[in-house]
Amino acid sequence: MFFKNRKTFFKQVSVIIPFLEENDDLFNLLASLSRQLWPGEEIVAVMGKADRISEELQLSSKIRMCFSPKGRGIQLNEGARKSRGDILWFLHADSTPPANFAYHVWKILNNPENVLGCFELAFSTSSATLELIARWANCRTKYLKLPYGDQGLFCTQKTFSKAGGFRKRYLMEDVDFVRTCKKLGKLLVVQRKLYSSPERYIKKGPLKASLQNHLIMVLYQLGVSESKLYELYYR
Repeated sequence: MFFKNRKTFFKQVSVIIPFLEENDDLFNLLASLSRQLWPGEEIVAVMGKADRISEELQLSSKIRMCFSPKGRGIQLNEGARKSRGDILWFLHADSTPPANFAYHVWKILNNPENVLGCFELAFSTSSATLELIARWANCRTKYLKLPYGDQGLFCTQKTFSKAGGFRKRYLMEDVDFVRTCKKLGKLLVVQRKLYSSPERYIKKGPLKASLQNHLIMVLYQLGVSESKLYELYYR
């Protein structure tokens, strides 16, 4: 592919992953990403508590571990602060990225009008209900331009700085960030699936979890405090 802005092609990607506990999902994600990163690129994994990290997670010199107080927005901001890359890709620890993800990220941000990108959502376990939820999420992204964090948001350091980072600390940090970025330029969606764990939907029940998500969004729009939304989400 011919890149109009050749400087974008040589920009380096920092993958930022917030997490609380070490588990197989995180280990598999780090292993997968490490194999795909180009020289100079990095993974910044941010643990939401000060604790010892096992040597098993130190799979590559491309992986850097750091700590911050608990809170997804807090951890993402800390990861961005510690990152060296020109492009920031914010990824949930239970995600499975598509092959050649960096190429797709570069392709979107090659156009300076595009300030934010994401991937299509899919679930690592399939069912008719989960397929419907993923389909709705992708329609919401396409028509309302409102992806969530489980779709792997990415932007340049410049855009992140202009947006003021993640302003919400514990919940709705992704929605708030997307809305701020959309004022700066265009959002584009990579036509590749990023697989997310459906664990929360399975534990609570797909219908209950989905309705809860929509309720929280409505309450957020009405100005309900972040602490109240957090309490409702984790009830």
